[in-house]
Amino acid sequence: MNSTTTKKRNVDFAAYALPIARTQGLLALALWVFAMMFLVTFCAWFDLRAIAFVVLACWILSSIYVFRVLPQTERDALCARGVEYSISERNHPRLKTLLQKGGANTGVREPEGTIQKDAPEKANYDVRIAGAAPHWIAVGQGATRDYQPPELDCLVLRCLVHARLGSVSRLDLISRLAQMPLSQRVLVWPVAIYASLLRALWHSHAESNADRLTLLLVKNPKLVMSALLKDFVSHHNLLRAKSVGFDDVETHLKSGGLLEKSSAQMSAQYALGNALREDLPFNARLNALTAWVNSPEYVSALEALAEK
Repeated sequence: MNSTTTKKRNVDFAAYALPIARTQGLLALALWVFAMMFLVTFCAWFDLRAIAFVVLACWILSSIYVFRVLPQTERDALCARGVEYSISERNHPRLKTLLQKGGANTGVREPEGTIQKDAPEKANYDVRIAGAAPHWIAVGQGATRDYQPPELDCLVLRCLVHARLGSVSRLDLISRLAQMPLSQRVLVWPVAIYASLLRALWHSHAESNADRLTLLLVKNPKLVMSALLKDFVSHHNLLRAKSVGFDDVETHLKSGGLLEKSSAQMSAQYALGNALREDLPFNARLNALTAWVNSPEYVSALEALAEK
């Protein structure tokens, strides 16, 4: 079976990971702890011990709920759906082999895998990793159907890279808080503060790290770009509403961003180009990845890996 991980070459992640991601992650954690401790101390200092106790209790309980209860509840629900939705050698042999080999190459214990069904009127293109180690990976039914197999391999490998870098719990936190209704976010406001700090200080650097290291595993810049752009389009509601599809992504990559002659293609390319320009963090990631591919550091990294 052809796979993006057929060559068993371990990547020295420490050598090629961006150190700023770790630094900013620690900074976000430190600011969160400082802010919460300051609030508790401030209330206690001014003889508002009841409020200080409530703040401390909210901090502890919301952390347990978001970091432990929610992931375990989702994991149990996925496991209860039956073996027909699991990623196994029988149901999805390619993905199962990828999880085994990818886990070995990244130094991550092989995660459990499950397929998530499409919604009644919307395809599910999620490819995400969550939970405490051993993690679990959820792959949307739409992703298995509409992505090219190497593109899906690339996105699954990217999840394993996040696990190797220890980013899963923080990424899961950001994702969960973004999907929560406002009334529920208010109840877990201490954790929502942490999620906001992570989103502002750490998130973009962590995603760039995953892009770089996935590219070292795949060694195919066009494939990584295609997978990232299709993942972007599949989760962009405005582009989906304008019927911008995966064929338009391939046209965009082949044309180098230039508009096509036909009106339909021109409209789709214009919408995609606007969406990329307006999403500054994602656009910065693509630019950073392109710059790294064209840098001597990337060439030397490939040469070093080829010697192993």
